[in-house]
Amino acid sequence: HMGTGFDAWYPGYVDYLPVLQHQAAFWTETALYRYATPHEYTLDDFPESRRDLRTESLYTSPWEPGWWRLADAVEYMRVASIAVLDYAAKYKEDLLYNRYQSGRDVVRRYEAEPPFAYLIPRAQRDPGAPVEMLRRLAFNGVEIHALTRPVTLEGRSWAAGDWVIPMDQPFAELARQVLSVQDYPDLREYPEGPPEQPYDAAGWTLPLQMGVEIAEATEPLGSEVRGALAPIRGEALAWDAAVDDAAPFDAVPGVGFDSDAVAAGIRPLPGALTGTGPALRLDPAEVNAFRVLNAAWDAGASVRQVDGGYQVTGLDPDEAGRLVESFAVRGTWEAEAGTPLHRPRVALYRPWTASMDEGWSRWVLEQFGFQAASLRDEELRAGDLRARYDVIVLPSERAGRLLNGHGEGDMPPEYVGGMGEAGVRALDAFVRAGGSLVCPSSAADLCIDELGLPVTDVVADVSRDRFFAAGSILEVEVDPDHPVMAGLPARSSVFFDRSPVFEPAELFEGTVLARYGTEGSPLRSGYLLGEEHLQGRAAAVEVVHGSGRVLLLGFRPQWRGQPRATFRVLFNALLTAARDPGHV
Repeated sequence: HMGTGFDAWYPGYVDYLPVLQHQAAFWTETALYRYATPHEYTLDDFPESRRDLRTESLYTSPWEPGWWRLADAVEYMRVASIAVLDYAAKYKEDLLYNRYQSGRDVVRRYEAEPPFAYLIPRAQRDPGAPVEMLRRLAFNGVEIHALTRPVTLEGRSWAAGDWVIPMDQPFAELARQVLSVQDYPDLREYPEGPPEQPYDAAGWTLPLQMGVEIAEATEPLGSEVRGALAPIRGEALAWDAAVDDAAPFDAVPGVGFDSDAVAAGIRPLPGALTGTGPALRLDPAEVNAFRVLNAAWDAGASVRQVDGGYQVTGLDPDEAGRLVESFAVRGTWEAEAGTPLHRPRVALYRPWTASMDEGWSRWVLEQFGFQAASLRDEELRAGDLRARYDVIVLPSERAGRLLNGHGEGDMPPEYVGGMGEAGVRALDAFVRAGGSLVCPSSAADLCIDELGLPVTDVVADVSRDRFFAAGSILEVEVDPDHPVMAGLPARSSVFFDRSPVFEPAELFEGTVLARYGTEGSPLRSGYLLGEEHLQGRAAAVEVVHGSGRVLLLGFRPQWRGQPRATFRVLFNALLTAARDPGHV
């Protein structure tokens, strides 16, 4: 990249993913100054290394100082776009032939070296999770097969219907990039110095984020397995077909992935209803169970909390059957039990300093049928929040950004300032009056400091040369018997992004919901320096505060809409928000 900071490691950008599909791609960025406000630059505004206006390989036409307006940015982008089209027209044969050669080389590589295939069982703890993952791969051109009969591979038995991704295909590298475990290199700013920070995520392994069991074939697929493979094909829909939701069981409305024939053919195991009784029990291990709960509320039914899950009562059996079929979940009719839950009144704090994390929370909640209001600064500062909400979710943003917001003169007066001291007092009163406050990752430090919680972030003041983990997947030990952690396996993967690590202090009243193991490294994918700072420490705690509770999450449960496996932490937190923390 001929520069620092841009490590080209994370494949989640539109300039990276096409490369894995053998398309020439690059990234460029045009300055808009601040919200497209005209600005007059001088040489003193330029980085010192750019003040001589010399021509460089990645900066062929240096811009001289002067006024910069939105029109200048638009013109830069227009010229760049025309240049790309001009290049493609002149060299189309070379580009197309190079694309063929690139795909050919990938096929040859995985004919000779592992992984030779990925195998994914169809029957999983959350049957919807592999479907969500594989549909995305198929939509991006990865060929996926299904076994037509049981086979044995490397000592393990596989059932008919299990999915297989043979790697001798042109887009195999795309599959490997998102399915394999990442090992970010230990790069230092200088010898014995702090690590160079990844530009973005250091680890993103989708099976870990989504809770999908997957296996790599370390030996070539033999004739027995090859003979049992059938390419998946479904009935593709036109991209503009007039359908509300072609596949209710996945997170994409409308036509969605069903415009691709392979993706359309990837279906979950059918939903099933068993047992007898007036109450429908749903297992939070299946994330789509939360969509059923919200649809049941929409239909006028009631929801109850039971040990390890939820019950729906008052739902017409035919409607129950339709929901179970649509969302492909497993339900059990049984005797009524547990504690009634009213539908939570949820607010997402939405600062005027735009927060991507708040946007992802809102998107995830919308996809699963949760109703959430946007809580702006003016309403927050006004107080009396408990009269309107049961639970408030903060975005994972730095404390100063949440507290202070935009400075005076940067924006119109109505958008200046963050929650401020008045907002903090309102949040404190809200929790003490029985409300629940959910503080993921960076927001947890704000809650600890400003609400005076008896919890310490043990890595808050640890230097980067001793502890560092940015955008990586770590393993935690959870208490699945606690309602907030219901549905998680005892060992779960979480997305850690410069997150806090907790230690209950004197006078702590509450529960440790998840903690790191006492030995070894919790790293599953990405990069971690200083594992000793995590060992035995808490990754999530519930803190009793007055009559309410504060949930401190040392991870990002809905990061960019990817970690489906930990969505349920956020969902459980909302559903149990109206309960007395002394009883949960």
